[in-house]
Amino acid sequence: MIRVRRHRPRAAVVFNPAKIDRSRLNRVVEREAERAGWGSTIWLETDPDDAGLAAARRALDEGARMLVVAGGDGTVRAVAEAAADSGVPIALVPVGTGNVLARNLHLPLSGVETAVRIAFTGRSRPIDVGQARIRRADGADETRVFMVMAGLGLDAAIMVSTNSRFKRLFGWVAYVTGALRAVNRFQRFRAAITVDGEAGARTRSHTVMVCNCGQLPGGLLLVPDARVDDGGLDMLAISPRRAIDWLGLWHRIMVEHRLSRSRAGQRLVELGGTRRLATLSHATGASVDVRVERPVACELDGDVFGEAVALRTRVLPGALLVRMPQEA
Repeated sequence: MIRVRRHRPRAAVVFNPAKIDRSRLNRVVEREAERAGWGSTIWLETDPDDAGLAAARRALDEGARMLVVAGGDGTVRAVAEAAADSGVPIALVPVGTGNVLARNLHLPLSGVETAVRIAFTGRSRPIDVGQARIRRADGADETRVFMVMAGLGLDAAIMVSTNSRFKRLFGWVAYVTGALRAVNRFQRFRAAITVDGEAGARTRSHTVMVCNCGQLPGGLLLVPDARVDDGGLDMLAISPRRAIDWLGLWHRIMVEHRLSRSRAGQRLVELGGTRRLATLSHATGASVDVRVERPVACELDGDVFGEAVALRTRVLPGALLVRMPQEA
């Protein structure tokens, strides 16, 4: 009797060596892959010139049936750009500073072994992807994807002002010092915003963000109703004028959103009515276009992509598969 050897699928690990050493991953990945009946693993490093896009594309070309991403949100974003609409799932091993997508998916944030086990024993869940076309002052365009948010203005300036060494030492808290530096010197800009093809707000803003999900590092909820699988994007234009306006915004993020996790707290928030902040404009849609009066910094998922005079975004519903625990 001739036995036909069943072809075993292969996974690829795309990892950022600045965040995690391969030796820490190798034993766990190979053990879980063998238990789940997977073949030999493809190992690919990111490098300073490429956050993971080229590595992920190479893995797909080599026939990888799953991409295990070990890195921060920048690495996740780059791998997602390659994997979107491919039908090949990604699995998150969150070892970055913010791990914001993992937080929004309520994935375990500690323990490499748990994350790798979910990769090989979990199920694939479709989630939305944001696509952003960045227009430069010289008319050139660059199209990228984002998983968490795309931003113009102060939020990108904060990323520029945040010391990378502080990020390694203090994690997401390092963004606080970056924010203090950026706020002191950043000037508001005029923005024209179009949602689903209909002209909307004209603002003088510090920042305009298009969010695919709502939670920030540190557990802060910026857009409580945003979901990574709701088929839409949330636009926020933040325009504080005075110190008291910044305090009102901080109160909304730190106090109201924590209160809203309980029914009693939700009632207090509704009675307070501070959702109608004059300094905050909010809209939802499948596409959001933003034009600004002058070039301002642009960021996608925490990585700065130079300066832009326009940002055209749209949602790609369910375009990416992410491995989740079976019981989730």
